[in-house]
Amino acid sequence: MWTLPANPDLALVAVNAHRAEELSVGLAETLRSAPLCTATGEVFDVVELVRMPARTYRASEGGTLPRAGLFAATSRELHALGLATEDAATRARPLEGLTVVVTRAAHQVAPLASLLEAAGAQVIAMPAIATVPPDEPARVDEALRTLAHTDAVVFTSENGALCTFERVRALGLDARAFAGKVVAAIGPGTAKALAREGLRADLVPSEHIGEALAAALVARLPPRSTLTIFRATEARDALPRLLGEAGHDARVIPVYTTTRAFDAARFADLAQARAPLALTFTSASTATSVIDALDAIDARRHLAGVGLVSIGPITSEALAARGVTVNAEASPYTLGGVVDAISAWHRERATFTGASP
Repeated sequence: MWTLPANPDLALVAVNAHRAEELSVGLAETLRSAPLCTATGEVFDVVELVRMPARTYRASEGGTLPRAGLFAATSRELHALGLATEDAATRARPLEGLTVVVTRAAHQVAPLASLLEAAGAQVIAMPAIATVPPDEPARVDEALRTLAHTDAVVFTSENGALCTFERVRALGLDARAFAGKVVAAIGPGTAKALAREGLRADLVPSEHIGEALAAALVARLPPRSTLTIFRATEARDALPRLLGEAGHDARVIPVYTTTRAFDAARFADLAQARAPLALTFTSASTATSVIDALDAIDARRHLAGVGLVSIGPITSEALAARGVTVNAEASPYTLGGVVDAISAWHRERATFTGASP
């Protein structure tokens, strides 16, 4: 066990999550904003991922804790130190009684569903999209074989990371193929997907949108750098455009194509049978797929009374372009932020209706 110095400059925080997405927004921001952070072995991987690219120090068993900064440990470990506090957020179930529809691709439902269920929601998976190989898979292989000619590699989604590494393995390569490159991920979910493949992101912007990622890359890279962007076939052009305007050579490599898969009739039946109900949108592609599918059967009216929650401004803009206004928008633009946004909407709804949240 560790020796605790009697120093008011050392703050303690309980981390009782096994994945970064399970952290509350407040706790994630606390960890991210700490100038100095030390974590025990049990929580180190989670804390390190949340704080990237800032450094996290690992506490040595039997050692003395640092005399300043933030010390992260499980509640059990803090109890053993005689200093444990129990975070009320870990006990609260703010979404009790609410049904939430998750529209992420089938292979991505579980992380958000687990967070929602932990908060008390009943989760129904209705994937709005599916991913298929790109039209020109040979371009992906060629880009991976010629990584020696690029200075940085950029991943703009979790799906982009997953699909890229499918080709990496198919070519008999692994994470070492990216050695010496600046690796950028648009957000913590993408960074985690890379970490599972053994690749650590050097750069994760604090705001998880293309504009922020471009600004971070421009600040990090020397002039006239060459970048390879692994992304969906259809995606916003903000990132490559801004990099090009800054004098960099940004090569876009589509690694997957998104197809629409939303079951609008099933949702219409659900909306008529259940209340209260929330519908999540975690990308612009899920937003367009859902609305277009509902319009195809003249069922947009079933959105009335449903809590529409988006993961961030880009997704909200995609909905607005189709005449749909969200009830809540996540901040930060993460799965944890989505859960917090749903909770805020659910509380507000209860205040106006007099129902229990």
